[in-house]
Amino acid sequence: MNVAKQLENIVVLDPDGTPVRLGDLWQRRTVVLAFIRHFG
Repeated sequence: MNVAKQLENIVVLDPDGTPVRLGDLWQRRTVVLAFIRHFG
């Protein structure tokens, strides 16, 4: 299973609130992606 292939079309917001496709991020630079379960 290739996780990068599964996540490349997901859209997230950058710090300015602009939508960005995850696949576009790691084409330009190394990306560290962390999933946080809750902010407790």
